[in-house]
Amino acid sequence: MLKPLFMILILIAVVHAGITHAKNVDITNHSTKTCYIVVPDFIYHTNEPNKVASNELITKSDCPSIIRNKFKEIILEFDNAVRADYLKNIFQNEFGDYRLHIHPDTIRVTNLQSRLRNDFNLKQIHHIDQISILNSSKIITHKNNESIEFRCKNCTFTGNKNIKTIIKNKQFGNKRTEWINATITVGTRVMTNHNHMAITNQALSPKQFKFNNINTTRPEQYFTDIKTLPFYKINKPMPKGTPLKYSDLTPINLVKFGHPVKVVIKQKSLVLTSTATPRRSGKYNDLIQLRTSANKIITGKVINFNKVIMEL
Repeated sequence: MLKPLFMILILIAVVHAGITHAKNVDITNHSTKTCYIVVPDFIYHTNEPNKVASNELITKSDCPSIIRNKFKEIILEFDNAVRADYLKNIFQNEFGDYRLHIHPDTIRVTNLQSRLRNDFNLKQIHHIDQISILNSSKIITHKNNESIEFRCKNCTFTGNKNIKTIIKNKQFGNKRTEWINATITVGTRVMTNHNHMAITNQALSPKQFKFNNINTTRPEQYFTDIKTLPFYKINKPMPKGTPLKYSDLTPINLVKFGHPVKVVIKQKSLVLTSTATPRRSGKYNDLIQLRTSANKIITGKVINFNKVIMEL
């Protein structure tokens, strides 16, 4: 009678120990989910991650959309080769309940502007602005067994450019073409007004302007000679901060008909001064005729208020 009872007690003790052990087992690993992301080996982007859909970048994935979108945002911040392990660590910190598998092991991410600058040997003052890929995507991709080449006519000069992109399979020789549109500008120092300016007949003052830097395709259109600024007035209203162009200016008369002016006569190192009377009004750099006190007609160039130079 005691033996069966003893066996029953032993069985109860074993079952209880098994239940206790099961309670103490760490089951967190069973709650960790796994998912994968596959992207191309090479990615060229225009530095606009918000305009890239995750399915443009990711070729295959079973990850939730929140992970795919976060991956897209992170990867498009790079401009170099990125190891998959490095990206996994980033996601492990933010999405601890997911174990992410990424292929390939190394992803080569390139800012498209940087690559084009290097390929076209652009000078430091040149910039690539308003870049767009004409297939409406914001990225270009290719595989390890493919090469990429960018071709452009006159891309060392400013202006709007169409850039041909050729992606060629190294093994089979077949190729595909993408087109990029970009504007190449040059950094330029310009004069901008401190405050709004209305049209008046008053000459301009250097105190009304300051120098700023902008990127433009036509640097030659901007007026920057602060010394001759008082020789002009504006011909249109100028909102605050407007870069000053030659087309905004109208020259004023620096000498007036019948009003005697100073004449500087230069012949090599010899400089003489005299006075004469203009036979017409003149603006900066105008060639005008003057009558001297000896009733002789001479020709000189207007260089300042009531001042003409005559070079022999």
